[in-house]
Amino acid sequence: MNNRKEISAPSNKNTVLPQYSFTPVPNNEEKSPEHTVNSNQATSRSRKKLYIWISFILLILMVLIVRYEKNDDVSSICVRRPFSLDPPYDDEFKVSLWSHWANVSCQHVHPFFVAFLNKVWTPSNYTQQTREVRDKWFEQINKTNVILDDQHDKLLIGISSRGLDFQRRHLVRSHQINPHKSSQYGITWRFVLFTPEEEYLNAIKVENQTYGDIIILNAFNDSREASRTYKPFEWFKYVEKNMKQYKYVAKLDTDCFVNVPILWRDYFNQTVMQLDYSIVALFIEQVGPLVWPMGAFEALSWKTMLLINRFYENVNITDEAEDLQIGWYLNDAQINFTRVDIPSELGYDFRPGCNPSWFTDIKYNAVRIHELKREEDYVMVANCFNSEGVDKKRVDMMRTLNWTREKN
Repeated sequence: MNNRKEISAPSNKNTVLPQYSFTPVPNNEEKSPEHTVNSNQATSRSRKKLYIWISFILLILMVLIVRYEKNDDVSSICVRRPFSLDPPYDDEFKVSLWSHWANVSCQHVHPFFVAFLNKVWTPSNYTQQTREVRDKWFEQINKTNVILDDQHDKLLIGISSRGLDFQRRHLVRSHQINPHKSSQYGITWRFVLFTPEEEYLNAIKVENQTYGDIIILNAFNDSREASRTYKPFEWFKYVEKNMKQYKYVAKLDTDCFVNVPILWRDYFNQTVMQLDYSIVALFIEQVGPLVWPMGAFEALSWKTMLLINRFYENVNITDEAEDLQIGWYLNDAQINFTRVDIPSELGYDFRPGCNPSWFTDIKYNAVRIHELKREEDYVMVANCFNSEGVDKKRVDMMRTLNWTREKN
């Protein structure tokens, strides 16, 4: 039995069907001007946001590719050549290292971004002059033989000092120089001054008669600005003309303390001593080929120093700090030199009492500690080192005191 009901349309002709009203959607031609403007503005804003996001992502990818580096163990040393065009080198510059040099880092730059960086990177206004000096002197310097006997020191450190810094020079001698005069370290130490003010001359003369470690450069009067720009270059010139050859010639600031046992063992071993064009320092990098050694401690190989001297004599630029200027010289001349990097984990600023993010604890393998402006800071840090490097017990004790000088 079929229970389905049949529904039929009403047959009454008088039945009135419900009436529906429809509002037609206007076509594009019928849109109001205000509606059209708002729609176009929204579309434009969406496109701008999309372009911004795409540009941001591409920028991040470019930086990641250009700046990609292998992560080092904190005990390793980064030995590499910065990118340059003349002459070309392989991506990786590998050397034989001692066992405690765990890994060798190298900078990888994709060829596409090399071309890109060459277009966007603007060398200094003295590029042509710098390259002319390179072409004139490079081959002659390259033929220089640096041969030292075993009795001769290999590293010369010039400590940049002001005439009035009597107390700091005393502290540096007591804590930095005297403990490391042993024959196991082939280091010669000298304080480097510009012409001091007349009121300090007699006292400095007596000081030098006592210690015999002060060199006065008469090229400029003593000032902070001259020390920041000219002094290292004048120091390098003086060394070339008046002193014996060394494998490396360094500049050290008086507010910087170096861990001599570790510095000598790790950064001036036999392998590094054989490099012709090299700099031992903590390096600053930017996006682009420009890199420069931080001036708190920078050691130039003898040939690198000779090359810098020729640049300074012929392309005398003093617009920037000396360490940045060294980077400009080498970048403009496209010189391939070996970077012996002191990683930022091992070379840092010591700023107790400031923003906690600025203060870095003394690590057991610290190499270079900078920004020791106050005498008490210098003594506090220096007392955490001994003849073998970092005094771990002393560091642990100071950590419990939260590095407060009053309790020291």
